[in-house]
Amino acid sequence: MATNKNNDKTSKSTSAPKTDSIMVLGSKNYKMLGVSFLLLIIGFILMSGSEDVVNVKSVKLTIAPIVVMLGFIMAIVSIMMPEKKQENKENN
Repeated sequence: MATNKNNDKTSKSTSAPKTDSIMVLGSKNYKMLGVSFLLLIIGFILMSGSEDVVNVKSVKLTIAPIVVMLGFIMAIVSIMMPEKKQENKENN
């Protein structure tokens, strides 16, 4: 009889617990991360190829690397930026 109680307890505990969907980053962080990926793609497109995309020679040498660096910096900031907690106005 004691073994049946233990088996019942184990069968209940083996079922997967329901967990709430917890996002690691906030929605603002994900939006910033998406914009940073777009900046990276635009920067690498500007750097690609043997000819300039625009007839300005400084695009491949200066503007494109700056755009790529801004994309990397924005990605790091969007990941490291803490999510702001909303305070309840009822407590004030």
